[in-house]
Amino acid sequence: IPIGAPRPVAMAAVPPMSDRQLKATDRDPFELEFARRLKAARRAAGLTATTFADQAGIALSAVSAYEAGRRMPRLGGSNKLATALGYSGLVELLAATE
Repeated sequence: IPIGAPRPVAMAAVPPMSDRQLKATDRDPFELEFARRLKAARRAAGLTATTFADQAGIALSAVSAYEAGRRMPRLGGSNKLATALGYSGLVELLAATE
C-alpha cells in the first residue's frame, strides 16, 4: 500500500437472512409441502406436537420449525419423524400423505 493511500476496508461477512425475514413465498415449495404433509400426518395420528417431539426424540422447537417450513430435517431426523408416526421411513410418510 503506498504511503498516504487509504487502507482497504475489510468487508464483514453478510449474515444469512433469518427465518423471520423470509416470506413464505420465498421458501422452497418442496419445504412448504413437506411441512404441510408432516403436520397433516401428525394430526391424523392424533398426536400433539409435544408428544410427537418426545416420541421422535427431537426438540419441540424443531418440530415447530419443520411444520412451519422454516427448517428441513436431515435424513436421519426425517426417518425418526416417520417412525414416530408409525411409518417405516420418509418415503412411506410422504406417499401416505399425498
